[in-house]
Amino acid sequence: GEFKKHIDSELKLEDLLIALGLATSKREARTFISGNSVSINGNKVNDPNALINKDMALFGKYLIVKRGKKNYALAEF
Repeated sequence: GEFKKHIDSELKLEDLLIALGLATSKREARTFISGNSVSINGNKVNDPNALINKDMALFGKYLIVKRGKKNYALAEF
């Protein structure tokens, strides 16, 4: 499914997944992340504590967060 959410500040990758509806709990989020199934703007990220911020966004604005092959969401700063 597609989902777009506005983000105001820096947050941990696991919290971002929950905010975007790509995971229902921190435990689930960590499982996806450590299982190497999460990418941001095409780059795999496997650290649940990775801080996601504007520096990682395309055009300083967009984050395409993908979980697995079919689930993705758009986050916007």
